Amino acid sequence: MRLPTGDKTKMIIEEKVYELPTEDSHRLEVVEIGEIKKYETSYGVKDKFTIKIKVLDEKSSVGEDLHVFLTVSPSIGVKATLGKFLRRLKLDVTGKVDMDELVGFKFKASIAHNEGTGQSAGKTFANLVIDTVAPMTSSKAQVEQV
Repeated sequence: MRLPTGDKTKMIIEEKVYELPTEDSHRLEVVEIGEIKKYETSYGVKDKFTIKIKVLDEKSSVGEDLHVFLTVSPSIGVKATLGKFLRRLKLDVTGKVDMDELVGFKFKASIAHNEGTGQSAGKTFANLVIDTVAPMTSSKAQVEQV
């Protein structure tokens, strides 16, 4: 947006601030599985991807959809966040899992707000509380095995 300043105009660019869903239990739906990318972590560069999750029971102050994001390593081990997430959804994670089959899966979970660290210091993020994840229905009880 250009603001007039006498004979000239100034261009002011502001960082977008995203509205966060409330810290509460929510009905959620997986809407997108991102591509695997390299992320810098405290343990070095790691492969990770993001699961985009739509909040079904809350909208932004202007009526837009709210989303939370779960960034995970492509590991379904018992200690891995992705493995824990899928097991909490009561999915069969033996062998291989086709992540695209997760799109459309509805579940419930609590959301907590957490402060960012490092380059994200000073920002607040809405995060899933993995231990509260549970399927909403048993209509899509398994992710297709590859």
